[in-house]
This record gives sequence, structure tokens and C-alpha cells, in this order.
Amino acid sequence: MRKLTAEERRIAQLIADGLTYEEMAGRMGISPSTAKQHTALLRAALGVRYKRQIPGVMRELGLM
Repeated sequence: MRKLTAEERRIAQLIADGLTYEEMAGRMGISPSTAKQHTALLRAALGVRYKRQIPGVMRELGLM
């Protein structure tokens, strides 16, 4: 697995907190489409299909 960016790690935490793309974007100062793009890259890096799987996999890997 490649090293995750700071933005991807932040997105993972916000997903774990249950935020929507719009809420994530507001907290990070980015657009909702950029939040979706970070999420898609994070899903690919972790090998998961759904965004809701991200926090669990991150915990399993010791990244959260």
C-alpha cells in the first residue's frame, strides 16, 4: 500500500465521524467534489469498495 496523504488521513477521520462530503468539504476548506476525489483515492489505496469501510480498514492497519 502506498503512503497516504495528510488529506486522505483527514478525510478518513471525518468519514469515521460520520460527516457528509459537504460537511467534510466545509471543515477542510475544499469543494465537495474534491472531498469525493480524496475519498475515491483513499478507497483505491485501501482496496475497499465503499466509503463506510474506510475507518475499519484504517483501524486494522493501525492508521487511525
